[in-house]
This record gives sequence, structure tokens and C-alpha cells, in this order.
Amino acid sequence: SDGNYVVTQNNKQGLLNDAGDIVLSCEYDKIVSESAGVVKFLKNGKYGLANSKAGKIVLPAVFDEIQIHGAMGIQTLRDGSSSVYDYNGRECVPNLTEKVIWLTGCRLVCSAGKWGITDEQFRVIEPFKYDELYFRDGVITARQGTNTKQWLIRNYQLVPTQLEKVRYLGEWADSPYWGFQEGKWGLFNRNDEAVRAPAFDQVTEVNHGGLLAVMRRGRQAEVMTVELKNIAGFEA
Repeated sequence: SDGNYVVTQNNKQGLLNDAGDIVLSCEYDKIVSESAGVVKFLKNGKYGLANSKAGKIVLPAVFDEIQIHGAMGIQTLRDGSSSVYDYNGRECVPNLTEKVIWLTGCRLVCSAGKWGITDEQFRVIEPFKYDELYFRDGVITARQGTNTKQWLIRNYQLVPTQLEKVRYLGEWADSPYWGFQEGKWGLFNRNDEAVRAPAFDQVTEVNHGGLLAVMRRGRQAEVMTVELKNIAGFEA
């Protein structure tokens, strides 16, 4: 806990560091917890946050609840309204109306009834204008009225796609992948270029002896190597 310890004086709690210096004076009903460089405290029935080294108030004691999500930020509840803050006390997402979907590289967030996409620091990437936003089968899908947009997350960036689902061959951030579109499978390299366009009914992964998979289209089959090269074709 950053080398701090809780002290009590006149039924109030405060915080001292390991050198005996005052971090927070004894004016709080309770020092609740300490993590991610901040300390959560209770004062007059409300929660607040302070920096656990300097004692500077990050969020005043006005919240009904505060949840600390490590590097992912702070979520608050006040008078039935939830918001997301960073560790400098900046309100990143006001009027949070749905649970945040935490993805590596981005966040799917609903503010005031509309969905948008932010980066890991809750800076807006896609504005809060979508009626629906979800992550399924490796694809982010957004719906606005009758319009639909889709993205992959590649190297922590959003990449527009027409694929309905993907299946990665390694670490998802930068590996080649199988892509599914209109009932057919294709193969894409790490630069998101189609090695084989979606035209295959079935893909059977082999991963043995330098072979990656057998791809079938009707009675025709192709063999693909781990170097993403087509080495044989035959009738199955």
C-alpha cells in the first residue's frame, strides 16, 4: 500500500507514510482501501479519492460509490448516475448508462444512452452516436439506425472490416487470421491483406509438418502451409 499506514485520532482516520509524515490528516470517517496510487476514503457518508503519496485530493467526497479498476480507470456512482474518471480526476465519460466493455486496446462505452469507442485512457476514437455496440467472434460491430459498421482490433488500432467473424492463428493483435464473410472463409495475413479471399465452405487446421490447414470449397480442396503458401490442390 505505497508504504502507508492508517492512524486514528478522535475517532477519525488518516494516513501516514513510512517516514511518519502525514499524507492525509485524521479527518475521515474511514480509510477504505489503497491501490493503483490512490486511497479511497469515506467522509460524511460519501466516498472520495486522494493521491496516496502526496495526499492531494483526486475526487472530493461526494460519491455514493467508487470502484478502482487499476490501469483501466475509476468508475463512480452519484445520485444514480455513473461516470468514468482518470487518476488525475478528469471526467472521461459522463452519464455512463451501460457496463463498460473492456477490450485490449479500446473500450466500448455507453454515455447518455449512446455507444462509442475510446482508447484505454478513455479518449474518444468513435463518437457516442451508436444505438448498439458489441464485440463478438473477434469483431466489433456498431449499429446506428439501419447502418452497420465493423472493426477489427489490430496492433491496438481499429481497422474497418466487412468480415462477420475472425479466428486468429496466434496472438490476436498482429497474427494472420481466418475471416468469415457471407457464409465463406478466407485467409488474411498480418497486414490484413487477403491471402485467399472468403470462398471456402470449410477450414480444417492441421498445424503439423509445416502445414497449416486444408481449405475446402465444394469437392475441391487446397492445402496451405504455415508460410501462408498454397502448395497443393485436389478433389476431396
